Amino acid sequence: MERTSRAVSRAEMIADGWEERFSVSGRRFDEVVSFYRSIGYEVRVVELGTGTGEGSCTTCFSESGVEGPVGLVFTRVGSARVLGEKDNNG
Repeated sequence: MERTSRAVSRAEMIADGWEERFSVSGRRFDEVVSFYRSIGYEVRVVELGTGTGEGSCTTCFSESGVEGPVGLVFTRVGSARVLGEKDNNG
């Protein structure tokens, strides 16, 4: 899994073929990455800032008791998977 800083913009990610999925935190990082990879996607997590002030990117997570890093999950079709392509079994 590739993790990047927040400095990468959504527009840049989308222009490079990435699709934003959702935000993820803590132990869910590994579960999400494993799942998307198992179905043939590349995965990239853009870590959000760790600010603790009101209005920071992780305020809602902190206030609800979520621990660990928080990031946005992006996926794109991996080189081993091409949309519309049938596997060799069918």
